[in-house]
Amino acid sequence: MERQAICGPNQFVNASLSNFEAYSVLNSVGVTALILLVSLLPSIVLNKNPSLPFIVFIVSFFCYWISNPNLGQTTFWVVGAANYMWTMLYICIYIATLHTIHNKSQDKVSFVSYILVFTLSVIAGWSSEGAGWFPLAYSMIGIYLFKRDTALPILGSIGSLMGYCLLIFSPGNYNRLEHPLFQDWVALSIYEKVMGHIIYRVPEVLSGFWFLYVLLVFALLLNAIFIKEKCNKAQVLSLFFFVASFN
Repeated sequence: MERQAICGPNQFVNASLSNFEAYSVLNSVGVTALILLVSLLPSIVLNKNPSLPFIVFIVSFFCYWISNPNLGQTTFWVVGAANYMWTMLYICIYIATLHTIHNKSQDKVSFVSYILVFTLSVIAGWSSEGAGWFPLAYSMIGIYLFKRDTALPILGSIGSLMGYCLLIFSPGNYNRLEHPLFQDWVALSIYEKVMGHIIYRVPEVLSGFWFLYVLLVFALLLNAIFIKEKCNKAQVLSLFFFVASFN
């Protein structure tokens, strides 16, 4: 059988792991790293010491396992994990690195740091068709939020765009669209695709995450009662992450 061309880092992970035990160990490390990064991202982005980090990690871990309607497909299945779990890890690593370098650099960012941000942004944009746009949009928002050094998010925007274009315009995507199973989808207009996504796919997907939305409403109520801050950086980024989850 002829091998399919690898068109992204997630396909590289998938193609490199033929041993089930090795994959299981590596996948467990990846899931743990993803949940850990997600629980630490707010403190990294806001440049604050994490409050109750262990509790936040446990709650995030609990939500991942309880409120994931496709846990088997996105985590345990080799191809599914490469396309969903690992791609999210790439993006989280990029965001965490971008903010860590920005927060730690007082006056001047080193050349190595610029190269690191650019490389990770390309990988993040190259992650998957469904999530590759996210690091690009986030980097562009960073141009507005980063007051001291806008070169980092600008470089991240360029790298994310390059990675996303490499994935979207790869020969493998065109070959897949020519498959008979996708011809009905290809025949739809852009308007029909967008409306179908909003009206049918989004409500169906979001219905599986009801527990997370209950938890989110509870957190927002606590924030409104005890913090009572006007619109700030944290709220802008929280809104962005929330809207992006509808993708």
